Amino acid sequence: MTPGQLIDLLEKAGMLKEESPGVLGWHPTMEKAERFAAFVAAAEREACAKVVLGIANDDAGNPYKQALRIGAEAIRARGQE
Repeated sequence: MTPGQLIDLLEKAGMLKEESPGVLGWHPTMEKAERFAAFVAAAEREACAKVVLGIANDDAGNPYKQALRIGAEAIRARGQE
């Protein structure tokens, strides 16, 4: 994950508040930190699922394509636990 993506997730979680042009203030709370952690975990799960699906879709002769697709869905489903 790039620093820019992390900043976007921090803003989405409400942990960064723009106080003046070009200056971001830090406004953490436990609730915001938990929300940020959930956003980061979801982004990482999705990135992992895409890698697995890419392997399944790129290899036409792969006999394990269905298992890889099931694995990708299992990665995504971890966010529902």
